[in-house]
Amino acid sequence: MTNNKVKIEEMTSKEIKQQINTGKDTVLILLGSIEQHGPHLPTSTDSQIAEILGKKVAKRINALMAPVIRPGCSDHHRKFKGTISLTYNTLIDIIDDYIDSLVRQGFKEIVIISTHGGNCAPIKTAISSFVKKYDKTKFIVLADLNKHLKIWWNAIKEYGIKEGDLNHAGAAETSILLSEKPSLVNKKEIKKGYTDNIEEEKLFTEDISYYSENGVLGDPTKAKKEIGQKLIEETANYFVKKIKEK
Repeated sequence: MTNNKVKIEEMTSKEIKQQINTGKDTVLILLGSIEQHGPHLPTSTDSQIAEILGKKVAKRINALMAPVIRPGCSDHHRKFKGTISLTYNTLIDIIDDYIDSLVRQGFKEIVIISTHGGNCAPIKTAISSFVKKYDKTKFIVLADLNKHLKIWWNAIKEYGIKEGDLNHAGAAETSILLSEKPSLVNKKEIKKGYTDNIEEEKLFTEDISYYSENGVLGDPTKAKKEIGQKLIEETANYFVKKIKEK
């Protein structure tokens, strides 16, 4: 049924107009990436997670969901094949064009969520200019990598998983795809990556290969389907709570 649809790309123009006219004027813009995720996960992992979370959150807050912005800022993964990276300015311009299109259609509240850490800095840099430019639009931004990782760890530490096991293509992301998109996980290639302390500045300036030969930060061998289910639920709950608080 039409009222169960949340993805703009799967709706007709008439359906979208009807939804906006009935008061559904909140829209989610989710940002992922196309970058290496070790030998066992697809390059679209962040974007797949954005899609999964976006649909759950949109349904819970009675909103619609714009198409996921799939390439992101991934310079620190360029030494691995399959990575497609945008510059900060390009990503900001794409977000701006999304906002402009959506505001013109009648959306009054825009929620920006990033499931890729490399997108957080440009979003934080640009949000003040978006607020000024679209002064009649309410913006909610959920793009704090460290906070999101903390939510994940708190949700699954009962499984004996350490903070260093999560990170990039580790126990968390692997669990989510095992739960939601198992056909995209190459189980034979799941191998432990770097799990010690990481200097964030060095990670983004030197490339992830400085720390990890296989592109994995964390331990995906600890991944489980039930962990993925809990991660999705807890993350969606957190996003919904934050959106309703603002």
